[in-house]
Amino acid sequence: MQKFNRNRSNQRKSMDRKIRTCIGRVQLNDKTYHQEVFYPTLVNVFYGSNGSGKSTIARKINAREGLTWETYNSTDIMCMIFNEEYIRHNVVSYDNIPGVFTLSSEEADMREKLMSAIDNRKQVEKELSDAENIATKIRGRKSFSDNEFYSKVWERTKTRREHDFPNTQDGFRNSKQKFFVELLNHTPAPINFEELRTAYTRVFNTEAMRYIHYADIDASTFPTTTDIVKKSLISKIDTDFAQFIRHLGNLDWVKEGKEQYLHDDMCPFCQSRIDKNKLIQNITACFDEQYQKDFEELKSFADDYAEAYMAIRDALILNKNNIFPISEIQRQNYQYYADMFIEKGQNNLVFLEQKLKEPSSEPSYEFEDLSAYLQKLVRYTDEINSSINDYLQVSGLSDKKNIVLNRVWSFMAYECQDLLNGYKQRKKQLDLEEKSNSDNLVSLEHRRAELNAEIERLTAHTTSTKVVMKEINKTLRGLGFNGFYLQEKEDTPYAYELVRENENGEKEIAQGLSEGERNFIAFLYFYHTITGSQNKDGNIDDKIVVIDDPVSSMDQQTMFYVATLTRKLIDICVNNVILREYEAENMTEKYIKQFFCFTHNAIFFREITYNRIADYEYVSFFKIEKDKLNHSHIIETYEEADDVGHERLNVSPVQNYYESLWHVFKTTDSQDILMIVAHQILSHHFLQNDGYNAEDLRNILFSNENETEFLRKSENGGVDHTLYDIAVSMISMFGTGITGYNDGMSFSSSAYTLEQIREALSIIFEVMGRTSHYNLMMRKK
Repeated sequence: MQKFNRNRSNQRKSMDRKIRTCIGRVQLNDKTYHQEVFYPTLVNVFYGSNGSGKSTIARKINAREGLTWETYNSTDIMCMIFNEEYIRHNVVSYDNIPGVFTLSSEEADMREKLMSAIDNRKQVEKELSDAENIATKIRGRKSFSDNEFYSKVWERTKTRREHDFPNTQDGFRNSKQKFFVELLNHTPAPINFEELRTAYTRVFNTEAMRYIHYADIDASTFPTTTDIVKKSLISKIDTDFAQFIRHLGNLDWVKEGKEQYLHDDMCPFCQSRIDKNKLIQNITACFDEQYQKDFEELKSFADDYAEAYMAIRDALILNKNNIFPISEIQRQNYQYYADMFIEKGQNNLVFLEQKLKEPSSEPSYEFEDLSAYLQKLVRYTDEINSSINDYLQVSGLSDKKNIVLNRVWSFMAYECQDLLNGYKQRKKQLDLEEKSNSDNLVSLEHRRAELNAEIERLTAHTTSTKVVMKEINKTLRGLGFNGFYLQEKEDTPYAYELVRENENGEKEIAQGLSEGERNFIAFLYFYHTITGSQNKDGNIDDKIVVIDDPVSSMDQQTMFYVATLTRKLIDICVNNVILREYEAENMTEKYIKQFFCFTHNAIFFREITYNRIADYEYVSFFKIEKDKLNHSHIIETYEEADDVGHERLNVSPVQNYYESLWHVFKTTDSQDILMIVAHQILSHHFLQNDGYNAEDLRNILFSNENETEFLRKSENGGVDHTLYDIAVSMISMFGTGITGYNDGMSFSSSAYTLEQIREALSIIFEVMGRTSHYNLMMRKK
């Protein structure tokens, strides 16, 4: 028996199984409420007629007045409320243009600031363009002026460059600019031409021999010797195979054969067929870790020795061919030690090569340390290079050439002094102009960067709103709602317009928004601001959601879509608790910590609660009524449970829901709504009342003996499966997950007529033996 609880103590006692979160108690003493108290749980849905006091509760929750908190503090969690005030603030007419609106109260002010910033940036960009044009002109004037001076100086110095002092022009013969820049680096000086010419001829026409230094011998990189070359490398591994190989004295021979010849399944030693992998394992196992380490050390030493030896040998050969005159004793000594180093070094390379091939053997001769030879060669090389330095210093050829070279350049600079001074004066003037314009460019660039940052900041909100707009359109398509969609108004930031179908099915921009359309757009915006991220790291903040009469002035089709989205919000809230195994799947979204919904619409109430009636632990239903004194009362609706272990069960305060479904089924002209309602009728009648499960119902309806009831003869003489497909789709909707947007509609209902959908449902009732019930609800005789 259903009971409407008015007793506060009894109500509190009944809360043993209720899950309390966030707001645990609400006390109202405002308008028609007089010390009225109720205890919300996770999900709370209120039903009451217009004027009963629903909006008062919603406002008090949003204002955090009269609340007692179970979890969270009142300031630690945001509260988002959808009501008439939200609609007015967030769907705002744009400049009184019919059908054009903004999607938040902040956007109008932001738009003015944005447009101002954009206008300022256009002005700055114009000034930047002008400054850049000036910079281009200045660069052009500088280039013209420079080339003019380059040509004049080049022409004036032609005789000096080509006839008088040609050997001073190495590197400057083919570039006027390069010659001019070099000329600027020299101080003009009045030099006697005849004396300069004589000095030039004497220095640059000399037959003096040019010598180069001996190549340095870097002894520091040469590895002289190491103990590893004297060590006999013998593995101590104790496998039978290793003992056998060592007994034969063939360890090196086996190792060489493995590395050089073991590439297929043929033994490199006896040429019989073998298991290559097993043989490799046996051979590898002959060499212990110390053997491998010693062998790697020996190989590394041999590689370094060969590289260093070849570098020193090449330097010695080069030095032996140096033509600088040294004493016969120096030449003989250098030749002797160079030959000895080369010969003995080559012997050492042969030694190392043999040692690498036979690490366990003792070569026929010893590895020789060559450090003594190297020291002699380094000393002789240094002595000879010192002699070369002394010779070059005594001859003074290089220094004399540099002196004459600088005097020639100073002489030419003196002859072009007037041109050089004119160039410097003109350059200084143009540099000042360029500096002033450059400073202006920097200032303008800085200003543009500031405006870009401001525009980016102002655009950030409209960018997020664009994302919401796209998500709204995506949601509309997912719901099968083809009546209208939103689009951004061309060349108008922050402004949007509604595109809908006219009577002819053509798309047109709305010339005005009806109240229902305005409310629907506001709810879609509200839905996506809840489910979207509100902070910089992309996470979604926890929140309490309050929805106050969302379907006012909406038609049936729109009301069903709002109900679908509201169920999604309830699902997210329910994800905070897991009471049944199937609810544990894919529960990642838990950011709605408490949910309140208020409605006067019976169909909407049942649409959002039909699948939550059994969830007494975390879902509560309330009815709001007024008594004769015009006092509002909040009544939790439940009934005492008959089964052991359950004290109470939820009861919907809307008792005519099932009949309202049949009314919609009979009167709607929307295929989408017709399919949704048919699904609800089947669920209510067969699953909730008769206790069928979806699988049993499917098996009965579409068994071999019953499926023919849904088949018809097509016009071409074949079989028409239309009614069968519709019925299958109706039953398939029972498999929809609780987070689905579209209640599992996996087919296009627009492909079928209203009559076909209604006929398919009538056949289901007929097959199940419920024809009389179908006729009763359809008011058929």
